[in-house]
Amino acid sequence: MTFPLLATKTYLPHTPGPLVERERLFAKIRLGMANSARLILVCAPAGFGKSALLAAWATTQTAPVAWLSLDEQDAIPERFFTYLIAAIQRVHPHFAADLFEQIRTGAADGQETVLPALINALDDITVPLLVTLDDYHAINNPAIHDNLTFLLEHAPPGVTFLIATRVVPPLSLPRLRARRQLVDIRLQDLRFTTAEIVQFFNDLYALGLDLLEIATLEARTEGWAAGLQLAALALPAESAHRQEFIQQFSGSQEYIADYLLEEVLNRQPVALTTFLLRISILDRFCAPLCRALTDEVESETMLQELFARNAFLIPLDSERRWFRYHHLFADLLHARLLRAHAPLLPELHHRACAWFEANNYIQEALNHALAGRDFRTVERLVNENWTAMLHQGHITVTLRWLSALPRMATQPNLMPEVVQSTLEWLAALPANTFESYPALQNSYAWALFLNGRLDEVGAHLQRAEQALAHMLAVGRLKETERDYREASAETAALRVFLLHARGELDAALEQAHRARPFVQRASSLLQGSLQVALGHIYKGLNQPEQAVKAYREAIPLVWQSGNTIGALSAYAGLMNLYRSQSNFPMAEQTFQEAWQLMDENQINRIPATGAVYLEQAALLLEQNKRADASSALDLAVEVAQHSGLWNFQQQCDALRARLTAVPAAIDQSTLIEPLTDRELEVLALLADGCSNQDIAAELVISLSTVKKHTSSVLAKLNAASRTQAVARARELGLVQVYFRPLTSPAKK
Repeated sequence: MTFPLLATKTYLPHTPGPLVERERLFAKIRLGMANSARLILVCAPAGFGKSALLAAWATTQTAPVAWLSLDEQDAIPERFFTYLIAAIQRVHPHFAADLFEQIRTGAADGQETVLPALINALDDITVPLLVTLDDYHAINNPAIHDNLTFLLEHAPPGVTFLIATRVVPPLSLPRLRARRQLVDIRLQDLRFTTAEIVQFFNDLYALGLDLLEIATLEARTEGWAAGLQLAALALPAESAHRQEFIQQFSGSQEYIADYLLEEVLNRQPVALTTFLLRISILDRFCAPLCRALTDEVESETMLQELFARNAFLIPLDSERRWFRYHHLFADLLHARLLRAHAPLLPELHHRACAWFEANNYIQEALNHALAGRDFRTVERLVNENWTAMLHQGHITVTLRWLSALPRMATQPNLMPEVVQSTLEWLAALPANTFESYPALQNSYAWALFLNGRLDEVGAHLQRAEQALAHMLAVGRLKETERDYREASAETAALRVFLLHARGELDAALEQAHRARPFVQRASSLLQGSLQVALGHIYKGLNQPEQAVKAYREAIPLVWQSGNTIGALSAYAGLMNLYRSQSNFPMAEQTFQEAWQLMDENQINRIPATGAVYLEQAALLLEQNKRADASSALDLAVEVAQHSGLWNFQQQCDALRARLTAVPAAIDQSTLIEPLTDRELEVLALLADGCSNQDIAAELVISLSTVKKHTSSVLAKLNAASRTQAVARARELGLVQVYFRPLTSPAKK
């Protein structure tokens, strides 16, 4: 039985107005075509510009392009192949005419006859042919998938299929990929780049957005073409309203929500929709975590199915174990969950908190405890974990945790169930939480100090001292008790750090001597911390021997006590001291010591390591190893930029400015005879402490040639020894350019 054909299904879509140039994607397709690709696959969620890309590409081609827009009704083999032939007939009118009629009238003898006849008809075409199947996700018939796989494997040369789909099709893609016959364009390729977004808003729509506005919309849309289009259409003309609109742009806004509901969420089965909604409280998720929230034993299968359906899931690792939602889709799901299932939220957050804590993701556990208003758990998590966070350099996080406790205590309506607390001070004195808990008061002071809020530190130290005096007076503590010794020593030690940070070095040294009796009775953690402070002070007072001694005594004490930031601060201090003396070999050796410690304990990317990498970058820059210095500085910024470490960003910015500055040319005008380039290289290696054998190996020259160059360098610098030559070269600025490369773990 015949059926009427809709001619418009075989029309190449019209592209309304000018489009953003997507040359980088065209180049990828061109490369595949040059390598005789059989399939160009464009696979991404709704609204990422799949059809627009292929339509725009088609307009650039001299070869004929057959186009077929598919829908659910085409999931019948006879209908699918009838339309496929009709699409090719649009560019080759007499293509497979007899086969076309046989299929339409039901006279064809099954797929065993249709497929060979179709391939033979394709072979009769003497010019290249592009066959585009748009919206292939509408096809859910395994028979059609099998038939198309057969076509892809046996089609004659010159025939290329282009498929746009929201779902990864079962078409033997691994085999095509292995044969280099597949061009695979996915979500990450289709995302608009910053340059493309600028062109979209400011060239196509003439909206005149500044770079900050562009960056905000890029972050929210993640380069999603439909999101950019909807934003452009909805942007207010007035600049004041525009700012507010951009800042509040989210997936819960009506036009975004309508699109995502119609094109994504409402198309999912009910079970998958429920699954999507429940895990929308998570910033990232894996199968075991989803199972904990939903009781869905097939969570892994569901995640893989959602990913295959391109339901706005973005994998966070190459194994596809962890995922997150596209930001706008997450907004929509969470808004829908709040509106339709608000009573479930506390239980969902409780389950998420329990799973994260059991798997040692403490920050995430705390976030869900706060979101679920489970303040008893918040209190317990903070109390058990803030010291470890502080010692690893998570200053901002620690401050946020500590500052949350008094806010909860002063708002009892938030936690009516908390009467008997594990920290009795929280219930007893809700308006003055820290005043009755000196150890936590000191910790808050440490966090403020490391954050650079020096003016606030003294008040907390004074309150800690007052609390200690009060507890002694009422008999809650005795001077012989460990808690008293530790709290009083910590207060005294922190005053030393505070004076040093303010530049009052003499006063800091005097305070250190006063603090020593208290600290000697306390833990090795505080003894080591005081030695770190003394190292900083002696370095500032230009007493290098005492500084080195203090740092070296500090490192094992603070490290064995778990104070990672103290140990790495001491290493950074030593590197800085040696660098200031131009003792680059010792500075490098100290860095290698620190690196080995970090590497062996797998802590080479925690925030506290930022100070060491920053010193390494400065050391490399002084040796004019600008590329290595830039890599080390990038690593320092990466690991510690959000840590809250005091003055860290300013130091990074200052070093970055030095890195980007153009180095001055070497001035040899004061020499009677200038040094040659080779002699400058030899001089630099001499300054680096290299022996003649080292120099010969480094420069690949003979030992006698090294001696000849060395003698020439000494003569030209009027020096009697290597030491004099290096000193003279430093005065003249001659050893800032040529240095042998350091082995740099920052590049690992």
